[in-house]
Amino acid sequence: MTVRTLKSICREVLLLNLDKLQNVGSAHYQDIEFALRRCSAQQLACIEQHSPHLLRDTHALWHALNQADFGDDSEAYTPLIDYRARYVAAEANIERKRQVTSEKLKRQTADLEAHRKAHTTVMIEPPTKRVKTKPRHVPGGLMAKLRRKTTQSQRLREATTSSRPAPAPPPPVRMLTTPVTPSAPTQKTSQPLTVEQRVPPRSAAPSIFITRKKRLT
Repeated sequence: MTVRTLKSICREVLLLNLDKLQNVGSAHYQDIEFALRRCSAQQLACIEQHSPHLLRDTHALWHALNQADFGDDSEAYTPLIDYRARYVAAEANIERKRQVTSEKLKRQTADLEAHRKAHTTVMIEPPTKRVKTKPRHVPGGLMAKLRRKTTQSQRLREATTSSRPAPAPPPPVRMLTTPVTPSAPTQKTSQPLTVEQRVPPRSAAPSIFITRKKRLT
């Protein structure tokens, strides 16, 4: 029966929890290289940030990541090249191209939407007809209206007349009857002549009225 060493057990546990690896402390590169080769670019950058002593030994790892992520298989590994910086530049270039493509797609979508709206058939509803309201019917028509106005005028006139003071009564008249004899004997009259003299008040002049009276038979 083979007895497993502590180192082999640690390596097995480390591979099982590789996605949680962020810091290796002061471990040597040769001891954890097997685990670092299985890390992604983001995880490897995080481990280098917490363990900066690994930066001088991870160029080969970044060369492998360039080949795996960007398909750069034509260039052989050269220790003098900073493959980490090349990976960051290539990733930024891809992100820039992605943004340019996204903006272009947005413009094309906006143009297509504007073209669709410009050539879309719009259904316009016909204008609704306005209902003409008939004037309110007045009972009796024009003649009834004129009669009402005439009645109102008469009532107003009667009210104005009734408000005026009554006129004073006429002065009393005294009647005097004096028989008159005709001057010419040849002129015959069938009725005797009488003279009626009305005696007005002192302020007025006397006046004489001649009337005929029927003879009593």
